[in-house]
Amino acid sequence: MRLYCYRRAGHGCLTADRRIRLAGLRRDRSMEGAKMNPAFANEACGRREGDARQSVAPDASARLDFDKGLLDQGSRAMRIGRWQRRCKQIVLNAPRFASARLADAQCVLAAVLFVAAGIAGVAGAAEPGPKGQSLNIVFLLADDLRFNTLGFMGDRIVQTPHLDRLASRGIVFRNAFVTTSICASSRASILAGQWMLRHGIEDFQTAFTPEAWRQTYPAVFREAGYRTGFIGKYGVGTTKAIAAQSEAFDYWRGLPGQAGRFFIDPNDPTRTHRTAQFGNEALEFIRSGDPGRPFCLSVSFNAPHARDHEPREFEPDPRDEPLYAGARIPLPPTATEAAFQRLPEFVKKSEGRRRWTWRFDEPEKAQRILRDYYRLISGIDREVGRIVAALEERGLADRTVIDFAALGGDAGY
Repeated sequence: MRLYCYRRAGHGCLTADRRIRLAGLRRDRSMEGAKMNPAFANEACGRREGDARQSVAPDASARLDFDKGLLDQGSRAMRIGRWQRRCKQIVLNAPRFASARLADAQCVLAAVLFVAAGIAGVAGAAEPGPKGQSLNIVFLLADDLRFNTLGFMGDRIVQTPHLDRLASRGIVFRNAFVTTSICASSRASILAGQWMLRHGIEDFQTAFTPEAWRQTYPAVFREAGYRTGFIGKYGVGTTKAIAAQSEAFDYWRGLPGQAGRFFIDPNDPTRTHRTAQFGNEALEFIRSGDPGRPFCLSVSFNAPHARDHEPREFEPDPRDEPLYAGARIPLPPTATEAAFQRLPEFVKKSEGRRRWTWRFDEPEKAQRILRDYYRLISGIDREVGRIVAALEERGLADRTVIDFAALGGDAGY
């Protein structure tokens, strides 16, 4: 019952049992050594060492909240304050790893994804499979999803029943921080488990070097024998670099840039939405694989990110048009003229303010935009439900870990 996290070229975990408890972090001298405290407090989990092999379901309300987490970029050190709440039962299931490299990738996914994403995340932990059987990984990423526009995060209007169900059965990470708040840097941090200061990607053109790519979680899982797949918006590097990256996956349906418009073909009479397309491809990946071979599938939705300059910037799936008709969606408390006047001058004249005038400068326009935004979120939720159903249909749900996260997210509209 020991969990050690350390940093070599990437993050790493070594476990001595199928059960992993996270009960405390300690600060090392630099980001090179951010470690899980091996002398973790058993009482925090309400368990004794002798009870380690008993099956314990995660408390549905258990969550990790960091109080006043501080990111010190100058020293590249991470200081994490005390827990706001003691987690009585935080249990992550893990296989007996075939190699330390595979342990690296499991640790990246378990401990880094949500911090890099900059939004609350959900981890749906699977029940332990047969002895020695590796867990499957499904990582779902939304684009520009505001943190509280989900049912389980307190929004009483948006309809996200499938994500709410995942949250009730897993762990919700409510606090997350991002050091470089542009899409490409955050995506690179998710793939590499590293801050921008380490991976060096801070624009939309820079790609991973071959050596850096070998340290990413898809590469590590594939090297360990996993079947790997990527679907949707990739967003790291140029189109040429992304085409070369596709060879690193067994199943590749990645798209460069903004992943195109919300509809594959505006003239297509079926009106297939990108969100539905990505869901269809995820089902194809799940159903076409060998059930006995573990897999790592990443699905990166391009919703609910706006399509700038399109006539309808948040155009939803036609099936979702009836949703939220007539709904009045509350605006954030900072969406006022008084709040705007308190901002620094450079913010008042920024690109963000210019985009605000495209969408939110008139009350009815804002409501129309927000209804479409919510429709896109419900579209993602439907595909999450289909993916979970496909896993259950194949008998894979009990040995699959599902991670849902998002990056970006409008602040103050």
